Amino acid sequence: MRRNGKPEMNSNQASLCIICCLAKELTEEHIVPEFLGGGLLFRRVCRDCNSKMGSGFEGRISNNIAYKSFRFSNNIHGKSAAPFPFEGGHKDTISGTKFQILKDGSLKSHPHCEIDEDEKGLRIEIKVDAGDKGNIPSIVEKKLIRHFKKIGKSIEQKKLSTHVAEVIASHGLKEEKLTNPKFEVSGFFDLNDVDLLHIKVAYELAGHHFGDIYFEDAIANELRLCLFNQKIPPQVNIETPASMDVLENIIDNQHHWVMFWSSFCYVKICGFSSVIEFSSKEFGRQVPKGILYEFCYLTQSYKVHDLANYIMNELMRKRHGGRV
Repeated sequence: MRRNGKPEMNSNQASLCIICCLAKELTEEHIVPEFLGGGLLFRRVCRDCNSKMGSGFEGRISNNIAYKSFRFSNNIHGKSAAPFPFEGGHKDTISGTKFQILKDGSLKSHPHCEIDEDEKGLRIEIKVDAGDKGNIPSIVEKKLIRHFKKIGKSIEQKKLSTHVAEVIASHGLKEEKLTNPKFEVSGFFDLNDVDLLHIKVAYELAGHHFGDIYFEDAIANELRLCLFNQKIPPQVNIETPASMDVLENIIDNQHHWVMFWSSFCYVKICGFSSVIEFSSKEFGRQVPKGILYEFCYLTQSYKVHDLANYIMNELMRKRHGGRV
């Protein structure tokens, strides 16, 4: 069968990729991405589709400042430790000093050398990181060579090196610490990528939980096409951000959460939430009581709860001050 020009899945096609519906070698896919602490694997996506999502919306999410900050502040490990979210080059808005923030959050000043020449002679000002003090002579020499070349003068390299060494020795070095620099960070937050991430989690987790029969559902096929094309057409029913008062009172930001209830799926990852129509109403009748997945991003583990029982137990626990 085909829908919108693409073949549909059926329960006899377990060897087909659930994204492109082609018979390819299937790889292990993290339903919640590994870089967000996901540990539940699903071997139903081909390498090409896995890579396409990884270099597409998942890649952009992994580099988004909001998700990087959440990873770092909550110490979420993927294949490696969470990098410092502001890693890269910056400029102190007060002193104008350029510096770099390293992966571990430490600061490293960029070398800065200025040369002014007037009737009194040359004035050289250089600022370097403490770890680069040994490079001062070569930095000054290169700057002077460019300066002399610009004004049509030349100087012997050996003579220049000797003179630079004498000047540095006679003037000494003054150490200044760059503390609490002020800098600005701007970023682009694409809600379409957040929606695609939540659709991916809902679609793949529904297939994992309900089996291949889910992929025969018409709305499931629409979600598949969203992931295949990395675009969300108007007919797909998704609301971001989403608010569900009952759940917000009992779930936390120390876990990722996915709830199936009737034909809707609630997804909350890194504090961002969506409600998605993940199936037709006919299929949704299979989950009248609701199912809640609790993903621990610190241990990369998960639990599955009966939604009604979980809500009742949590409300009772809170009513008794954390004791049931």
